[in-house]
Amino acid sequence: MLEKTNFEILNNYLLDLQRVDSLEKMQELVAKLTNSIDQVYPCITCKTGCYTCCTGSSMPNVYVKEWQRIREYIKNLDLETQKAIKEKTLGMIERKGDIFNFIHNVIHQKITETDLTEFANKVSSELKCESCPLHQNGKCSVYEVRPIKCRVFGYFSFVFDNKVQFLSCESDTNKMHEYLTKNKTNQIVLPYWNSFERKMVTFVLDEHENHQMTIIPIWLKEDYESGKL
Repeated sequence: MLEKTNFEILNNYLLDLQRVDSLEKMQELVAKLTNSIDQVYPCITCKTGCYTCCTGSSMPNVYVKEWQRIREYIKNLDLETQKAIKEKTLGMIERKGDIFNFIHNVIHQKITETDLTEFANKVSSELKCESCPLHQNGKCSVYEVRPIKCRVFGYFSFVFDNKVQFLSCESDTNKMHEYLTKNKTNQIVLPYWNSFERKMVTFVLDEHENHQMTIIPIWLKEDYESGKL
């Protein structure tokens, strides 16, 4: 049996997605897809050593079972790193707690239109110089168990408001446009994150936790307050 080409892997990902029923299997599929995308689009520079997506308002939403894995992983880090994560988290909450709470409320649709208008424009500028609390010494301290959203950033598209957008930073988005222009095409063959998110909610929820999804600073803050970390 002939091996699939990288384009075939990307075009047939929905068939593989149907068989995914755990975080581990989702990780495996995402790894296969991102590897194929690297081969098809060498212009993508989202590699180890780049942490643009760890900075600012692009911090990902993390589902509860993803966080449970991360929580246990943090407990096994060396004490110095654990201390650094805690200090960074508490400092961020002290400086920007209102912004993080606002993002959390947006995720859970607990805001009014007035709130959204008032805070939306502040989020990007207020978090511009903040990086994920788990980003330590120039790298992700929980890289092996990082959220799926972190794994797909730079490699997937998503549909929002009936428009297809590249799930990436401005730099890589510009590089992709340049690559497509050079190759005289405007068609991108990438998986849609929307399909993966719909699949994720079938196996990542846990009613025993306070939240089913939120951003990393909020997860950390609440774990420190409850003694889970």
